[in-house]
Parts: sequence; structure tokens; C-alpha cells
Amino acid sequence: MLKNLAINMKNPTQAKWGNKLGFWLFPLPMVHYEDPLDYCRTTRSTARIKKSSFESSLTFALATSLATKLVEYIANKINTSTTLGFSNLIGPADEIEFCDNHVTHIIPTAYVNHTSIVMHFISYSGKGKLVALVSDHVVPDPQQLCSDCTDALHRMKEAAHK
Repeated sequence: MLKNLAINMKNPTQAKWGNKLGFWLFPLPMVHYEDPLDYCRTTRSTARIKKSSFESSLTFALATSLATKLVEYIANKINTSTTLGFSNLIGPADEIEFCDNHVTHIIPTAYVNHTSIVMHFISYSGKGKLVALVSDHVVPDPQQLCSDCTDALHRMKEAAHK
């Protein structure tokens, strides 16, 4: 795998290398719907609007063009004002190997000082992993939070199959 990556990096292509970071400030309303899929529909509609905007592109452009201290200050202000951070990553559809070692699962993580709840969801090879980092003061039982999220995902999946 690394040999193929090295070959791809040497050959001139239109692909861009490196990490680019952009983010959305996404509202999560406290609403109770009878149909579990209404949560998905509402979120999908909001995400469609966010994708058509330039919010994530502008955050990246501002971060690369402004002074480092100013970007650090703005990022710190956003992070200290955020209650919930959520990431949704799509992993490879097929199982992979890295340096001749079979990769059984991929688990994302982060170190965040100020955010009360950080949740990561990643799909890999037909399986999903949910990782939650929570403050003890905000969520006294993180296992229950993960269990509730898992139950909600199962209800949405069942509703989608009907």
C-alpha cells in the first residue's frame, strides 16, 4: 500500500495533497418527531443548504490568509463556545491492510479542552463505530448516551427499511 502511495505521489496528477480543514456551525434543534426519519430529513435539508454555501471553504481560506495568532484566537473562541462537536467520517468500504497488517477497525479520537461533548462516527467495511468524549459534569453516564445514540440509529434504520 505504501509503495502504491509513493508511486502516486511521484507521478504528476491534478490531485491535491495535504489536509484541508473547514467546518460548519450547524444548529441542532431540540425537537421530538414521531417518525425517526424526520430527524434525518431535517438534518439533510440543513446540510444541503450548508454544502451549497461557502462556509467551509471560507473558513479554510480565512485560516490560510490571516495571521496565525488571529486564527488561533478565533478558533479558541469558537471551541470555547461550542457545546457539542460531531464528526462523521466515511472509511474504506472494503477491509484494508497497512504494512501487511490487517486493519480490523478504525477509531477516531480528539483531545478537546473546552467542548462538553465530542462525538465521532465512522463507517468502515460495513460496520459503524461511535466514539464519544464527554465531560463528567455534563453527562454523568456516557455509556447511556452511546446506548441512546445506538438505539436511535437502529430505529432510523428500521424506519428506512419499512
